[in-house]
Amino acid sequence: MMTNYTTLADDTRVWVYQSNRQFSDAEKEQISETLTSFCHEWNAHGNPLHNYFEIRENRFIILMADESHLPASGCSIDSSTRVLKKLQQHLHLDFFDRTRIAFFMEGAVKTYSLNEIKIALGNGTVGSAAILFNTTVSTKKELEEAWKIPVEKSWLSKYLPEHTLSQ
Repeated sequence: MMTNYTTLADDTRVWVYQSNRQFSDAEKEQISETLTSFCHEWNAHGNPLHNYFEIRENRFIILMADESHLPASGCSIDSSTRVLKKLQQHLHLDFFDRTRIAFFMEGAVKTYSLNEIKIALGNGTVGSAAILFNTTVSTKKELEEAWKIPVEKSWLSKYLPEHTLSQ
C-alpha cells in the first residue's frame, strides 16, 4: 500500500534506479502512472507492503519499502524489478547500467562512464567538491542525509589527485 513519505521509518529500504537519460514529460507521466498502480498493489506473500516512490531530477526513480511493518520478500523485490524492466523496454530507457556515474554540474545531471570519470577526476574536469548523486543509499535516512555528496566524501575520492583533497 502506497503511503506518505513522512510516515516511513528512517530505516525504510531504498532502491535507486538511474536512467541513462532524462525523462520527457510524457515519460515521467507514464512512469508515475505505472509505479502508482504497482505500489498500490505491491505485496509480500499476499500482505501489502508500506511503500513509496518518487522521481527525482527527471532522471532517478526512488522506490521504498518500509520493512518495519513487513519485510520485502525476494518475490516482492523481483516484482519491482520486473516493473522497472518493462518500463525501460517500453520507454527505451536503461535503469540497470551501473557503469555510469551521475553528478549535478552546471545546473544539470551529467553522467560519466567509469573510464571517463577516472580521467575527468585526474584532469580536474570533475573536482573534489563536485556533487555526486549517491545511488548506493539503502535507507530513507541515508537518502535524506547522503543523496548528494561531494566527490571527496565518496568512494570516488581515491581517484582524486591528492592535492585537491580538503585537509
